Amino acid sequence: MVWEMFDRDGPGGFQICGVDGDVVDSAPIATLRVACEVTVEAESASPAVLEATERDLERVTDSLDGRIVATARTRSTLVTLVYLPSDDDADWYTRIKLPLGAKISVASTDDPDWTLFAKMRPEGIEEQSMLDYRVRTQLHKAGDVGGERTIDHVVTGLSTESLAAFEAAVAAMGYTVESSGGSVALRVNADPRHVTDDSWTIRLIAERHGGNYDGWGCEVVGGGRGAGRPRAKKRWWRR
Repeated sequence: MVWEMFDRDGPGGFQICGVDGDVVDSAPIATLRVACEVTVEAESASPAVLEATERDLERVTDSLDGRIVATARTRSTLVTLVYLPSDDDADWYTRIKLPLGAKISVASTDDPDWTLFAKMRPEGIEEQSMLDYRVRTQLHKAGDVGGERTIDHVVTGLSTESLAAFEAAVAAMGYTVESSGGSVALRVNADPRHVTDDSWTIRLIAERHGGNYDGWGCEVVGGGRGAGRPRAKKRWWRR
């Protein structure tokens, strides 16, 4: 299972969400007809606090031949969407381990078309946020310590007629623009933590002019000696 993360502004405020990337394009799965929403409310719903709870939730799901397909986490709530072959033993989720003072609720419904999953999967800016998470994960694995640096965004597919208008639009927003070989690179100083602010804006402008947003890259800012300075020739791109 490839777990994909993204941000969402939900009715309860800011959420960090996740979906099973392996089922994003293959849902629904015919043998899993029952949707089960498992909601845990706790003083803190951070992964560290709910580690044992989430591990137990996975164990129960495996024992029921089900699949966890999506999660939505706020400061104090974790909602996990599971699909099961039937709801015969869905009440097993009420017996999983919980932190002191936490409570759990389980709601199951027949959902052969996976309509609940369709509501939780990312669209638009949420999809872009998910793609940006992939690159930030690569940066983290490479030892990046965060902070502002030069970020390059790439746009392709612009026609000769639309290129000048696109360049003028993004330059007016403060991006440094360089065109070469049919692609346009837009350079800006920013922190990768907030990259979706730029990637989504550029994507919308590119699509408005008939182009395609092709991703972003930056140097890895590493620890150890020379911390805070980019390591040469280390770049990450999302295609």
